[in-house]
Amino acid sequence: MTRKILAAPLLLLLVACGPAPISGQRCVGPAASTPAPPPLPTAKPVFSPTGLVASRWQPGHVAVWDANTLVIHARDDTPRRLTLPADLGRVATATFDGQGRLHLLSESGVLLSWARGDGAPERRELDFARDTVQLTSTRRHLVWVGQPHRSYVPPPARASSDGGRTWTIVDAPDGGNAGLEIAVELDGGLQLMTGSEAACGGGGQHRDSGGLGQRSADWRALPWPLDAPYGWFLGPRGWAYARLEKGESCGDAIGTRLCAIGREKKLEPVELDRGARRSELARALEKWWPDEEGVPRAENGRASLLAVGELVVSLEGARGRVLARAPAGLSALALDAAGTPFALARGKLLELSDRHWRAVE
Repeated sequence: MTRKILAAPLLLLLVACGPAPISGQRCVGPAASTPAPPPLPTAKPVFSPTGLVASRWQPGHVAVWDANTLVIHARDDTPRRLTLPADLGRVATATFDGQGRLHLLSESGVLLSWARGDGAPERRELDFARDTVQLTSTRRHLVWVGQPHRSYVPPPARASSDGGRTWTIVDAPDGGNAGLEIAVELDGGLQLMTGSEAACGGGGQHRDSGGLGQRSADWRALPWPLDAPYGWFLGPRGWAYARLEKGESCGDAIGTRLCAIGREKKLEPVELDRGARRSELARALEKWWPDEEGVPRAENGRASLLAVGELVVSLEGARGRVLARAPAGLSALALDAAGTPFALARGKLLELSDRHWRAVE
């Protein structure tokens, strides 16, 4: 019995090792297979931002994001890189409030709010926040504006005075059937412009001025002595603009392509700076329509920033300035509290300095 017990391991050893090992080699059990190569490192997704916002309140505060990541830049500070929740979905828009907090809203109505620290954001589900047109801020409020689903109804708009926890309906006048826009002022004032067109060819536009917490019946009409079915848009501080067809007049001026009107009933041609690009801008205006989809436009409550053809132009009242040539692949513009222009082009954040676009790292 003892001999059988000892022979069994010897037999197994011979089967496992095969022929007798060469001198200097050692048999260590079953024939070793070639070890598998180590797994290749997983490549990190490349950050290529698709959205951009600048603060109306803090100079140099800018945020960019893509589907997975949010990066917050602050002047003279290290950028904050944050991972967005996997279930957030597509981001619709974002805004900074007067306290420096960033609020980011998804297309499905999820609102994420970050304080200045690096903690987790507060998350809220806004069941009304669908078809978002804009999310912006006044000194005391967040203001959300949506796209109306039918004509001749008030635009969907809400305001929050507690950082997005609770929201009240903004009572605004009815919109028309040919475009609608709301401008939100820094002090909480509102300007609404809309157009109405009839099948017979008649129609027109009108604009009104009101405020948060004000009844629509108390809004007052603002002058608009033009008929511009297309090409009108609003600016800060009660200004509105129209891109005119050739031969149309702006008050007493004929031949101008861009007409401005403030709170008073006075049409003013936009006075362009007399730089070398003035004639280039005039040519660009020939083919430019501000309400065309995809035309980058931004404002900071004091001035407007827009892309006209291959040029980036600022508007402040009835004064216009060519700031620089638009960067290749321009997809978004932003204007911070100090009036510094930022751009998103080919997935890169750029800042305009001395008429040159420089990458922001």
